[in-house]
Parts: sequence; C-alpha cells; structure tokens
Amino acid sequence: MKTNNDAVWVGRGPITPSAQRKLELAKTHSRWWIAKWAKDADKAIYQVAKQPEKYVVNVKERTCTCREWDLCGIPCEHAVSALAHLCAKPEDYVSTFYRRDVYLWTYEDFIHPTNGDNL
Repeated sequence: MKTNNDAVWVGRGPITPSAQRKLELAKTHSRWWIAKWAKDADKAIYQVAKQPEKYVVNVKERTCTCREWDLCGIPCEHAVSALAHLCAKPEDYVSTFYRRDVYLWTYEDFIHPTNGDNL
C-alpha cells in the first residue's frame, strides 16, 4: 500500500525505490540518536548513542558497529544520524549497487525467449 510520501520520491531519486524506502525508514528512526564526533582528523568517526545503546560509525569507510550498513550498503539509522551531524545527504552514501543508473544498465538488455522442454 502506497502512502502520499511514497509518491514524492518513487521514480525520481538517484537510488532505486526499494533502497529509498529503507533509507527513509532509517531517516525517521535516526532522530532519536545523538551523534558525537570522535575528534579524528578526517571528521569521519562518530559515537552514536540512545541510552543505553551506543554504536561507532565511520563515515569514510561506510561502516557501523551494528553492521547493517556494512551488510546491505544502505546507511542505518545510526549512520544517518552521523551524516546529519555532517550536513551530508544520506543518498550520497548508498552503495552504487542501488543507484538508478546502475540498475538500468544491468537490465538494459532483454532476455531472449527459449523453447520449451519438448523441443
């Protein structure tokens, strides 16, 4: 079931709709997390906390200790919180596998039909 919010971004963003839905959910949940910069030279490492939980996010390496960003390639709610601290767009940190242009390139050729088993 689509909501009014779905109509805003479906077919218009730089990433696929399924990745965008997951990212939008992470954005919603990220507002409860507080990101604190670890004072590293690259401004890449953050501790993100919502008591009693704490996670470490490395924006430069695109990792989070919850491992969700590492495993699926879409920033988790902790990473989105850290990216908000940097005033960065989370869409820019989604894996290239979810990019619309990569998706379209993957499926630009059609699959030729084949005969059935009886032939």
